[in-house]
Amino acid sequence: MSKQTEPSIAFVHGMITDAITAVVINAQAGLQLLRAQSPDLEKVRQTLNNIANDGKRAGDIVVRTRAHMKKVAAADDAADP
Repeated sequence: MSKQTEPSIAFVHGMITDAITAVVINAQAGLQLLRAQSPDLEKVRQTLNNIANDGKRAGDIVVRTRAHMKKVAAADDAADP
């Protein structure tokens, strides 16, 4: 692995970690909302939408990273004599 890719890996790691952390925080908030004597179902719905969006964001990051890695590998293969 080149020194050039290390910052990129750290950046992607941070993006994925942020998205997964958001999923966990929103899930905990949703559970807390449901514990109320009369849960506000609109807030629960919004929280579940946030969870879905954050999960999709994490998945998109993984898909884009994988596609980028394939491009880099193909370019490296083409550059090797």
